[in-house]
Amino acid sequence: MTPRQPRRFQVLERQEVWRGFFSAEDLRIRHERFSGGEVECARELWRQRDAVAVLPYDPATDRVLLVEQFRAGAIDAPEGPWVLEAIAGMIDGEDGAEETARRESLEEAGLVLDHLEEVAQFLSSPGCTTERVRVFLGLTTLPKQGAVFGLAHEGEDILTHVMGFEAAMAGLAQGRILGVTALVGLQALALRRPALMAARPTASALPSPVAAD
Repeated sequence: MTPRQPRRFQVLERQEVWRGFFSAEDLRIRHERFSGGEVECARELWRQRDAVAVLPYDPATDRVLLVEQFRAGAIDAPEGPWVLEAIAGMIDGEDGAEETARRESLEEAGLVLDHLEEVAQFLSSPGCTTERVRVFLGLTTLPKQGAVFGLAHEGEDILTHVMGFEAAMAGLAQGRILGVTALVGLQALALRRPALMAARPTASALPSPVAAD
């Protein structure tokens, strides 16, 4: 028998237990089960604003740009707390996703993007946080090498890395690139790269993903 699809849930209790840059809540929830009936459970929720991620790509040279910075959430990781990822930032106030993506590209990498296309969305860790990330590919002319960027008043210290697409994909395969924003952005680029390489656009729309043979 095919399991039924539960749709109904109810938040029975919600209590904010901490507030800072983010906030945390204790929840008690009742929801339907796949096998029928209901279950009641307690959950902790980390409430965050939505965010954007940008993978800059230069189709003329087949290179991408990633950023490296210290991440507190990786202090216990065996690889260490400096993480390679895509450009990223939270959507503030009335700013839209595209405006945020362009601003973060300038602040974190000194880049003015010729064209921006949303290619994916993902929920960062829906078991415990509300964050949704919208991922963009940004067509641009990349510099020959990386440099240090970041806003001093926000304590940012960001090193950009410019590398060939194949080198970036090898970094994913070898476990050297662990940031999920980079993983999603590079996989999305892999679908579009053949058409981008053929067209060599500078400010034109990105094509739809290339279908597999």
